[in-house]
Parts: sequence; C-alpha cells; structure tokens
Amino acid sequence: MGLLRGIRNRLWEISDAQRLLSLPKEKRRVVVYSEDQSSWSQMQGYLEKLMEAYARELVYVSSDADDPLFTTHHRRMQMFYLNHTILSIIPRLNSDICVFTVPDLGQRHVGRPKPESCALYIFHSLNSIHCMYRKGAFDHYDAFFCTGPHHRAELLRQFELIGRPSPALFDVGYYKLDKVITAYADWRKKHAGKTVLIAPSWGDGNLLEAHGVEITGALLNLGVRVIVRPHPCFFLTIYPQGRKIVAAIESAHGGHENLTIERNIHTEDSFYEADLMISDWSGASFEYALGTLRPVLFVEVARKMKNPDYRKLGLDVFEEVQRPSCGKVLAADQIGTLGMHVCNMLDEAKAWQDHLQEIRGRLIYNPGSASEAGAAVINDILNGEIKIPHSARH
Repeated sequence: MGLLRGIRNRLWEISDAQRLLSLPKEKRRVVVYSEDQSSWSQMQGYLEKLMEAYARELVYVSSDADDPLFTTHHRRMQMFYLNHTILSIIPRLNSDICVFTVPDLGQRHVGRPKPESCALYIFHSLNSIHCMYRKGAFDHYDAFFCTGPHHRAELLRQFELIGRPSPALFDVGYYKLDKVITAYADWRKKHAGKTVLIAPSWGDGNLLEAHGVEITGALLNLGVRVIVRPHPCFFLTIYPQGRKIVAAIESAHGGHENLTIERNIHTEDSFYEADLMISDWSGASFEYALGTLRPVLFVEVARKMKNPDYRKLGLDVFEEVQRPSCGKVLAADQIGTLGMHVCNMLDEAKAWQDHLQEIRGRLIYNPGSASEAGAAVINDILNGEIKIPHSARH
C-alpha cells in the first residue's frame, strides 16, 4: 500500500507541476505555499478575507498529500500538490505575490520565486527573528506582515546589517492570536474546577523531556485537571525521543482520572479550557497569554537558539523579555516550588487579566482585526496602490 501510494502521489505531483506552470499568469497572480496542514491555520484569516471581501482568486500549493484543503477548499482557490519538486518549481514562478510561512526561503528546501514576484512572509510565531531561527532565515523575502513593533525593528536592523534595502514592512498583526481571542470570547468552560495545560516546545532539553513526569505528578497532587499537550514534532521522526517521553508520562500517571494527554492538536479547546499554562520557550505560550488573558508559568530549560550570532542585532529577544510580562519564570532548581506558584497564579487570575489586556495593545498590531489589515495589503499590492520597490527584491 505504501509503494502504491508513493507512486500515486508522484504521478499526482508531476501532473500538478505541469498544470501550475501552464496556468496563465492572470490565473496565478497570488500563489500561496503550504508545507503541511498547519500552514492553513496560520494564513486562513488573511486568505479567506482576500477571497471573500475582494473576490481574489488564489493558487494554493501544498506539500502535504493529506491536506484536507484538497477536498474542502474555497471556490476561489485552486489546489496543487508539489512536494519533491517544490525546490525547482517555485523559482520558475513569476506571480505578482507568493505567500509563505516558511523561513530559510532560497536557502533550504524551498526556492524563492523570480525577482519580479513579491515574496511575502507571514509569521507563524511571535518569537523574534534573530534567535530561534537560523542566520539569514528571512534575508530573501521582499515583504513581511509584522505582528508587532518588535518584528518591524528586528527586520529593519537585520537588513541594515546585511547591507540591503529595507523590505516592505506592513503593520498587520497576528491572525493566529486573533483566532484565539475570538474563539475564547465564545468559550463556555466544560469542566468544573481548575485546569492546567502543559504545552512546551520540542527539541533537546524541552520541558517535557527535562521535567515532564515530575511536573505532571506535582500538578495532579494539587487536585487540578491536567492536560499534557506535546508539540506535534513529538510524534514525528524529526524528534525520535518524543514518543518515549510521552510514554514515560503515561506510564507514571496515565491511570489518573484528572490527566489527559493530547496527541491530536487539530483543535485549540485545551487553550480555552485551561486556567493556566505551563511552558518553556514555546511561541504558543504568548498566543495563549495574549489571546485568553491568562498567565503562563515558564519553567527555565535549555533555550531554543539556532543563531549563535543573534546578539549582533543589538536588540532584545521578544521571548526573553516578554516571558516575565506574560507570567512568571521558574528556575530549574526551583521545580519543587511549582505547586505553590501554580496556586498563587490561579488565585491572581483577575489581576493577570487586567495586566495582559493592557500589554496586548502595546505588543501586537491590530489585535482582533489582523485578517482585514492583511487582506487589504495584498489587494492594494495587486491593484498597484502599494508598490514593492525592485530594490527590495533579492
């Protein structure tokens, strides 16, 4: 079955590559690339608003053969499957706008489109550009939807350092956060009592790897409901020890009636249900805190740092500075006091709500209306009302 599926997908890809390249340019003015199913959740608001409010047609290229959009996509969206050929096909495109959520454009597995195309990056995290991403991860983009003032400042500085003209920066906001804000406003709690969500990042030294069994047990001893939500990479070959870590937690505490381990994160229900999140360096922690206005207890573990030269930018790192703003940071040698901090933060819910409401407007552009702002920018580029200088195209 695996071999037949592989042959089918390969033939499908060859056919779609030919079909995409033969499309008249007026039918592919906007091309969107999705590396997997999660990409749609990062761009959905902007794209749906563009199709519905401005009647724009889109070409949506997915590298995931199981992407549900192949059967459920919008009537103004044409779907194409490209996986192994993506590196060679994207550089042949001369569409007006090519939209991506992947860093390292033109450096790794996705080539950048022709210079006459505007390569637009949509952030899938609030984290800074200069620490958790590889050096030069954004150097080949022409335009960005900035989530907040920190991304604007970082991008201006990065392009100054590499001696290139500034890209086009648009103060759009963050659709993923808006989704949380909207959904949480309508949420009705399903469980009595308090719920604590453990939702860390992945990779060496993450919270579940370092302290998963211990902190899960400490929370269960408090009598709260506990949801363990591993990052999707825990179940992929990219992080081979992930399944063993989850299995260890299940072995130690799996029989407890107050414990839920989420292996499927296609919904955000646990975000809305939880009264407190426990995390590490995960970007999702800021979506939780600023979207639901409830705090995060950050446990100090090995940080995610892919660019050892990040200090050359001379700017603060968002996730480093804002963790204390969005909750409390617990040192690794203070794990024994985790229960006390959890109880205190649950008791301080109203104060945290007021504080997080105040800082959200300072940290994020257009909270609640990023989709409208982003769709308007793309439409104005297509209409020629916003011009992306050729000097900003690389």
